[in-house]
Amino acid sequence: MQLVSQEKECIGEPEPYLWQSTHASASITKRNLLDNSTVPSSVLGQLPAALEVIPVAQISALVSKNVAIEGRVICKSELCRFANGKGKFFTFDVADSSSEIRCKVFNDITDMFVELIVVGQAYHLTNFTINRSNKQYNHLPHDFEINLKKNSVIYQISGDAFKNVNISFNVVKISSISLSDVGRSVDLSVTIKSIGDVENLYVQKNNSYSNRRIVMVSDDSADINIVFWGNL
Repeated sequence: MQLVSQEKECIGEPEPYLWQSTHASASITKRNLLDNSTVPSSVLGQLPAALEVIPVAQISALVSKNVAIEGRVICKSELCRFANGKGKFFTFDVADSSSEIRCKVFNDITDMFVELIVVGQAYHLTNFTINRSNKQYNHLPHDFEINLKKNSVIYQISGDAFKNVNISFNVVKISSISLSDVGRSVDLSVTIKSIGDVENLYVQKNNSYSNRRIVMVSDDSADINIVFWGNL
């Protein structure tokens, strides 16, 4: 085939044509997301392309890192400081219809999330580490707990799917408590029999004074004293 070139006079001032798609860019969306405009673009940019939201009950050491959970915050602690003054932390519990799990936040990371987390609100959480639950400080039935990192992603979602999620309790009888339970958290359903006066005591371990109040409670099996420290 022979290529024939032919020059003709151009009319006007033609410019190169740049092809552009006529389709609008799809916005990033997530299930239950309230409004993309309320989520910082930097947070949206961190979301993995394909992220599986799994039930809280399925969280374990064998779970892939590329997963997320969604649920309602049912409990949040105060911002606490270690006795040596070299660290701080707070915790919050997240529940869905399958279970509940404790989330821990330590040191500088607390500044990122302590104001964001509100009891009663629902959240999407991803990019966290999973550890065995320490039953000395964690009374939840879940065998694992979550630690947040600097690059963890949390944002608020619609709570409609979790509006009926409530705190669950594993109530035991006072008479069933034994020495083997020392250091473990338990749930009781009791009647208050007496409330003692507030005492200001010197605590040698912390080298400081603290308030103490003793409350006697009972159920249909036995009586027991509960000691409240500090501002409790």
